[in-house]
Amino acid sequence: MSDRKIEWALVQMIVSRTPVLPDWVRECAKIGYEAIVSLPVVDDVEAGELARPGLELRSVSSDYLEFLREQIDLNARGEEWTAILQRRLKALEPFEGQPVLTVMFHRKPESLTLRIDPRSETILGYEEY
Repeated sequence: MSDRKIEWALVQMIVSRTPVLPDWVRECAKIGYEAIVSLPVVDDVEAGELARPGLELRSVSSDYLEFLREQIDLNARGEEWTAILQRRLKALEPFEGQPVLTVMFHRKPESLTLRIDPRSETILGYEEY
């Protein structure tokens, strides 16, 4: 089984046991890996349609955490965005140097980004746009 398939299976398990996530995200997570990768990219879907989720497994870098701190200090996009960045920073700081799985779900015009600790199989946080 490929790494992406394993990651998607982890996402499916975690989303299925997380009732606070929107129904459309929970429905998307029920889709099998082969079907999910055949969905169109977000730029190619119409309003209300699901797009292919993005999956990214990366270590949380000190540079990224510093970038978040700088953006918070600048408050360039307003209080609401700054609050999102503050929550993200708080969730990610304990994971500096460790892998985090980020999943980007899209159903135009909605998006949800979910961050998962793959070792403990827990949600670190999510952001809805």
